[in-house]
Amino acid sequence: MTKLNEWVNGEVYFQSDLLATEDYLFFTGGTPFNRQLWVTDGSAKNTKEIVVNPKGYSTPERFYLFKDKLIFFANGNGVGYEPHYVDISEITLNSVDENAVDSYFVIYPTPAKNEVRILTDFEYSSVSVFSIEGTQLIYSEKQDVLDISTLTNGIYIIKIKNKESNKSLIQKIIVSKKD
Repeated sequence: MTKLNEWVNGEVYFQSDLLATEDYLFFTGGTPFNRQLWVTDGSAKNTKEIVVNPKGYSTPERFYLFKDKLIFFANGNGVGYEPHYVDISEITLNSVDENAVDSYFVIYPTPAKNEVRILTDFEYSSVSVFSIEGTQLIYSEKQDVLDISTLTNGIYIIKIKNKESNKSLIQKIIVSKKD
């Protein structure tokens, strides 16, 4: 418990805000007035916040698992509690070669339609999206939400450049415009 508290820079709230799957533990953590949804595979390196409300606190609670969806209620727009979900099959806590780069990032959802969210444990300076053939299709300065609405169905590579080390990390995403 002490380690989880350290990983979220605050407290972990286990009253009713905990759900375990075969691969992940979802929990609420943070400070009393700024609680967020977190996911971990049990290691500090792969413990990340899942942003529900990019504009402020969300205080997620009442977790339920239905098929591959983590369903919960959270203050997503700052005015009241609404149902939300995270497709747990789309979560990748991606660690890369630990000797080369001591960093990781999470991109979700995948498959994605019009945007992806980027979570990292480091400051990054840019993000690029490449076709599977290697053609750069999108370049942007640091953004936590990346607009991919111009992409068609397919598999793409996202490259994020670590601002401090100047090293790049890559991960594939799937774009599917189908409902």
